[in-house]
Amino acid sequence: MQVATLVEPIGTRGFRAKAGSPFEITVEAESRQEAVRQLHECLRQRIAGGAELVPLEMEAAQNVWAEFAGDLKDDPLLDDWKRAMADYRAQVDRDQAES
Repeated sequence: MQVATLVEPIGTRGFRAKAGSPFEITVEAESRQEAVRQLHECLRQRIAGGAELVPLEMEAAQNVWAEFAGDLKDDPLLDDWKRAMADYRAQVDRDQAES
């Protein structure tokens, strides 16, 4: 398993290594290598103690517009509306071609 780790200098005091969520562990040491080693050890201890990362599958949120799908299928103005949209799109395309 790979864990994204931030390693950064902390002034003249050394280095900080930090694993983000879900671990939220930060260690400080005099060298970069020591900070990474200490962080690795902390993570190893947590995992040895029973902590684990498991994938969790979530259902997709329902589309808020789904309840309106098909509302216009029997509307007598639907065909006129579609034709008007097509005519407008054709006019815009012609105007752009002439520009």
